[in-house]
Amino acid sequence: MKELKKNRAFISTAAAFTFVPTVITSLFLLFHVKFPGIMSIHKWVGLAFVLMCLLHIPINWAVLRKHLNGKAALSSLAITVILTFGMLLVGDTGSHDGKRQAGSGPGYAQTTRLSPYGHKGRF
Repeated sequence: MKELKKNRAFISTAAAFTFVPTVITSLFLLFHVKFPGIMSIHKWVGLAFVLMCLLHIPINWAVLRKHLNGKAALSSLAITVILTFGMLLVGDTGSHDGKRQAGSGPGYAQTTRLSPYGHKGRF
C-alpha cells in the first residue's frame, strides 16, 4: 500500500487522462460515428482506465469511505440502480438499419453480416 501511495499523483492523473478518451469514444460509439481504430482505442484505453481506477480506489479509500456514508451516496446508488434496471427492462430497441440485433427480442435471432466496423461475425 505504501508503494501505491508513493505513486498517488501518477495514478490519479492517469485515471483522469484515460477517462477522457474513454468517454469521447463511448459517445462516438453511442451515436454511431465510425472511424478506423475507434474500437481499439475504446477497448485498450478503457482497460487502462479501469486498471487505474482499481489502483486509485485503495489509495483514496479513507476519503471514499467518508463520501459513501453520506446521503449523496444513497441517492447516487438509487439513481444508478433505477437506470440500470430500467435499461434491462426496456432492452435494446433494435439497430438503426432496421435489422434485429443479437439478443434482442424473443427468439434471439442472429444473422451473419458485417459489423459497422467491417468485421464479419454474428450480430
